[in-house]
Amino acid sequence: MARAASHRVGVVFHDILRLIAYYTVAAGTAYYAKVVLGDASASGTILMMFYLGCFVGSFIAARVAKKLGTKNTTIVGVAGWLVIWVIAYVLQPGYVLLNVLLVLSQVFFGLSYGLSANLYSMCATWSHWKTGENTLGTTMSIMTVSVKLGVTLRAIILPAFLSLVAYDATATVFDAAAIAGIEQMYFLLPIGLLVVSLIPFLLLFKIKDSDVTKMNEEIAQRA
Repeated sequence: MARAASHRVGVVFHDILRLIAYYTVAAGTAYYAKVVLGDASASGTILMMFYLGCFVGSFIAARVAKKLGTKNTTIVGVAGWLVIWVIAYVLQPGYVLLNVLLVLSQVFFGLSYGLSANLYSMCATWSHWKTGENTLGTTMSIMTVSVKLGVTLRAIILPAFLSLVAYDATATVFDAAAIAGIEQMYFLLPIGLLVVSLIPFLLLFKIKDSDVTKMNEEIAQRA
């Protein structure tokens, strides 16, 4: 029973943290465009590329998972965004390069994001196989809760970080300290969240795709 719960704990904490990172970049784009790029209107195009990359990654996620497995594809997706975002922070990209790196990072993230339902479903299958109780409905509802928590916590963390770096919303000209603070919010904060998100996932989620097939066969035999 405890083992069945640990898989869900690993997935939920991983999901919430990576979603906070995702929503932080989405919401932080307006600040990055205004403060770092010096063009607030650029945020519209940047966000379009952001969502386009995630869409492409989500679209191909199932195909990649067939070759690498759901867990490995999830790790590759999050780690891919993590590596690209570290590179982006080091390079301090301008408008064009930022769009390129953003698309690539979100194609990777889309690989993991597109498999979210699979992860929760795998946990439900494990729980059903282990305990005999079908918790699919409850487990899948947790995914919705994770999304809501990700949005809510981002709404708390982002303003707190802006306050920490003394961001002035009324300013029209920003000094080096303000620019550095926004860059840290846009790059380092998501990087930290993504790194931490991988820890519970790697330690607690141990289900393989092949395990799910075997478990479903045993569940069907019991029925």
